[in-house]
Amino acid sequence: DKFSRLAEISDPMRGLLRVGVNESVAMFGLSEILTQVKARYPDLHIEITVDVGAHLSRKMAARELDIAVHNNPSNVRHVVERTIGTSNLHWVASPALVSGHAVA
Repeated sequence: DKFSRLAEISDPMRGLLRVGVNESVAMFGLSEILTQVKARYPDLHIEITVDVGAHLSRKMAARELDIAVHNNPSNVRHVVERTIGTSNLHWVASPALVSGHAVA
């Protein structure tokens, strides 16, 4: 929504946007987000980096990415963090491992 309002008061976003995402974001939802962004901002070129959160945090701290979607907090002053959603994670194992009786 903020991108849309910005486009209404000035020229649409142009140039390169360096985006980092973790693997789960890359697998679930990224293609839809990219489709919508490209439809609104056809002159915006997007460079995607898929990596684990710790590496994405490091790249944000080094200003190698403009935005990142992941689950590792950063303590860098120039990085602003916002929660955009939650996901449920589950540990999955064989019942034999959970009960303490591993199968040989």
